[in-house]
Amino acid sequence: MNRVGLFKFAILSLLIFSIITVSSSVQAEEASIPPVLYDTSYICPGGSIFDTLAFNANSLDDPSVELKITDGPGTLEVERFFDVDTIKGYYSYVPETEGTVTVTYMVVNRFLDSLYFIYNYTTIYTDSGSVVSIEDQNFSSVACDLNSARDLQIEATGDNFVFNLLSGIGSIDPTTGMLTYEPDTSGTFEFLVEVYNGCNSDTALITDQVHLN
Repeated sequence: MNRVGLFKFAILSLLIFSIITVSSSVQAEEASIPPVLYDTSYICPGGSIFDTLAFNANSLDDPSVELKITDGPGTLEVERFFDVDTIKGYYSYVPETEGTVTVTYMVVNRFLDSLYFIYNYTTIYTDSGSVVSIEDQNFSSVACDLNSARDLQIEATGDNFVFNLLSGIGSIDPTTGMLTYEPDTSGTFEFLVEVYNGCNSDTALITDQVHLN
């Protein structure tokens, strides 16, 4: 998820409100050509894109001062910071596919001067959006004693994933999937193993039956 910070918009906020306070002829000229901005988010399929907009504004208690979306998808939650004369908007949207969506924002000051600006949000799905899978696996062995470590090679399918041992004794190599543990008695040992690629995950029950010779 790519969240744009306040600093990125500090210059823009000064630009917008300096435009709003100039002569009406210049306002009309600027309003006819809204600023166009761009942002790219690398997310998992089904994830959200975020943006944070911030502008300097006086008289925030005046309801005419506002920041809102006039066209385009997504939602904007607005917050007013009276101590620093700033109005913020928190934008979020869940894109259905990769590509670009266009959102038009409007900022209005207490004199009812307004400025529109256009934002093009491009979504690119990360490579980790592929499916990963792991099946339940069973192992068994005959041991002469209980002082030797057991190595179980866990198998999974997918790309760019890591292994995690969620429950059970021992440890698992996150890259190779080699699960290592020392049984303290004969019997069946159970492990819950997860594979995760940053977007998708799957879990499986691993069992190992140890018999003393």
